[in-house]
Amino acid sequence: MRVAAPSEAVVYTFGKVGSTAVAGALNRAGILTHDIHSLDPAVLKRQARAALARDAFPPHHVSLSMVLRDRLRRRPPHLWFLSLVRDPVAVRISSFFENLPYRSDGLGLDSPAEDLIDGFLAEVKLDYQLHWFDREYRDQLGLDVAALPFDREARVSVYPQERLILMRADCPDEAKSDALSRVFGCEVTVARGNVGAEKPYAEAYARAREAIRFPDHALAPIYGSAHVRQFWTGAEIDEMRTAWMTHP
Repeated sequence: MRVAAPSEAVVYTFGKVGSTAVAGALNRAGILTHDIHSLDPAVLKRQARAALARDAFPPHHVSLSMVLRDRLRRRPPHLWFLSLVRDPVAVRISSFFENLPYRSDGLGLDSPAEDLIDGFLAEVKLDYQLHWFDREYRDQLGLDVAALPFDREARVSVYPQERLILMRADCPDEAKSDALSRVFGCEVTVARGNVGAEKPYAEAYARAREAIRFPDHALAPIYGSAHVRQFWTGAEIDEMRTAWMTHP
């Protein structure tokens, strides 16, 4: 399967799932690539206002989404979309720590692990990611990702009719590279990027990650959701759920 040149890619995905590495690989291969997280007007306005309230410019991905939104929603035929998925609980924890430096309530990278965990539990909705594809792909692009079969063994699926590629974050880089190379008709090599362990918050994240656990009643709706069942096998779901439980 090959796409007639010129080709263009939109890495349109939830944050903290490994999109930087994939977008970088496509760009290095000479494919014009846009890395964004939302096309929802309400989300973009909220994120832009939050940045302006800190006397900062909106993040690049927010500004890019605002500029490109109308054209991307038309889905021109030379353009492919790509999205990644990752354990929803791990995603929410990573996002929380990524945003710690921007807080004004005293909670920060040097806070005790107990305070970080309490702050996370008090404000983070673990199920926020579960309906992301509905809010973004379905409502903004008219693509119903939930209706598409996914190859859970390969951890990557390509949908030529929809011009869409779906990957799990834990799909091996070689498999990601192979799928992208076949779709775009050129060599694409994915290598790790934007690694959390190399970030300023890595130590605080590691302290909290080691200690944080959730009661089963908080995890059951997440790991029993249609979103998770679409992308992970039953054994994989049990493993993820057990890893976060108060009483494994």
